[in-house]
Amino acid sequence: MAKKTAVDFEKGLAELEALVTRMEGEMPLEEAMTAYEEGVKLHKALSEALQVSEKKLKALSGEADA
Repeated sequence: MAKKTAVDFEKGLAELEALVTRMEGEMPLEEAMTAYEEGVKLHKALSEALQVSEKKLKALSGEADA
């Protein structure tokens, strides 16, 4: 299952990078707003995945949870 999470994280990061690249170009306002919303959702999901991974690493290394 850890492999699936890593793949999902990498896929989500690639999607976010592609979204940012598209937004850097010319895009109608409504499309830009939709893309921005999607980007915020991806950012939140990726941040949460990183937090979970950080907690697991701390637990494995014996560090106290801060």
